[in-house]
Amino acid sequence: MINKDKRKYFTAGELAAIFNISKQSLLYYDKVNLLSPDFVSENGYRNYSIQQFLDLEIIVNLRALDISIANIKKYLEDRSKEHFLQLLQEKTAECQAIIHNNQEICDTIERIKEDMHVKELNPCRHLTLSWQNDRLLRLTPLAESDDGKSRITKFARHG
Repeated sequence: MINKDKRKYFTAGELAAIFNISKQSLLYYDKVNLLSPDFVSENGYRNYSIQQFLDLEIIVNLRALDISIANIKKYLEDRSKEHFLQLLQEKTAECQAIIHNNQEICDTIERIKEDMHVKELNPCRHLTLSWQNDRLLRLTPLAESDDGKSRITKFARHG
């Protein structure tokens, strides 16, 4: 057995409790070479040093930001301020793309609701004029020989 003062180490259970994560998470981090125990005692307990405690704190906080294991691993290998800021900038860009996509979905939903409301107020056989933003008009000629399926396929391509 390695002769170490166990009072200077945390067991996997202690670390898991401190960070409110599962012991399985610690096993996974070891499996992917993100955080391995300093040593495993004769009774099979996995023991982590104070430095590994600090590393786990970084890992848990970056995972809370939904930063990938691969990116965390790269950061732990190069703990520069620039690398950390790059991680944050990449995550910010990812979040902004999600926000943009969700805003487009919300805008589409609002247009559909407005269209439904306009159609509700205007019975058939009435002409309704409305202003819309410029959109590209895509035309695909339909052949007389096109059957229903091919016409629907051409229509769907224009989305």
